[in-house]
Amino acid sequence: MAVVGDTLAVECLGTPTPDGEEDTGSTLNAFSVTTCVLRWTWSGTYGATLSPLAHRGHLVVLNGYGDRATVLDPADGRVVAERALPGYSYRARLAAAGDCLAVVCTAERPVHRLRVFRWK
Repeated sequence: MAVVGDTLAVECLGTPTPDGEEDTGSTLNAFSVTTCVLRWTWSGTYGATLSPLAHRGHLVVLNGYGDRATVLDPADGRVVAERALPGYSYRARLAAAGDCLAVVCTAERPVHRLRVFRWK
């Protein structure tokens, strides 16, 4: 979950898939904190939408397997910016500070465990 202003963003997971099969994805639902009304929904282009993060007045999500960061406007869910991130991280989580974005792999797999990027 992430909160930006009056918007609460919640990741709703898709149907679980057996290990090794492609993830069916998940949906990000955004609600008004004051009225509890659903404002918008957003789904990534492929794979799972992971780790909604409130950062600098926007929502940042990982699209796919941690290989694309997407910035959403919390008011209406429109895509403000996107960036491809080299590598991938299954079951990734996102953190940010200043202009740095960190992607952490939480899966028990031999993949890069931590990747850090400067947002340009």
